[in-house]
Amino acid sequence: VQRKVAPFLQCFSGHYSKNSVWLFINLDRDLSKLHLPPQLKGDDRFGMKWRSRVQYLLRSCRLCQGNRKRVCTIFAIHEKMENIEDRLHRLKLECKNAAKQMEVHELVDFDIVAVDVVSKAEQDILRKRMMKLLHDVESQEIPLSWIFLRGSFALHHSTYITRQELQAKANECGITEEELQQFCEFFTSFGSILDVQLIDPNSEYVIIKP
Repeated sequence: VQRKVAPFLQCFSGHYSKNSVWLFINLDRDLSKLHLPPQLKGDDRFGMKWRSRVQYLLRSCRLCQGNRKRVCTIFAIHEKMENIEDRLHRLKLECKNAAKQMEVHELVDFDIVAVDVVSKAEQDILRKRMMKLLHDVESQEIPLSWIFLRGSFALHHSTYITRQELQAKANECGITEEELQQFCEFFTSFGSILDVQLIDPNSEYVIIKP
């Protein structure tokens, strides 16, 4: 748990409309502990001691809420094959109950992907499943000038930029102020940048290297 980053990202809930969440759960190690709070030390507990581990995991789905459903895929990693079907069924019930309580059940795909990390064949299946999830994302055409502007951030010395500086760069690429707003919303929608003005209208900063 990153207690500084997590609350900040939660503020962008609804703006990650083109993003997806992949949750990895170790069946051998974590299944019997999903109802327990995370094991954190000192100040890092940050209020999470009142939430179960499965609730903490599933609440991250809210970052991607929008018009899409089933944005969250659950991967169950395991080495032991004993009672695998029973354990997957138990995990599915735990996740369903927690998701319903937190009102994120429409965001979660409960067709849990089981992966035997010892099996090379299943590792290949996992890789193919991940690629399929990436390819299934709806594409959108964007102006070439947006690509040039986004690429220019790699040369910027800082992780953030002021809106004024960003507009100056946008002007060099022939991007108007209105188009720049669309640019910021688009690239924030999948976490490529974070336009703080989306959650704080008074902010002058855009995080260009999240």
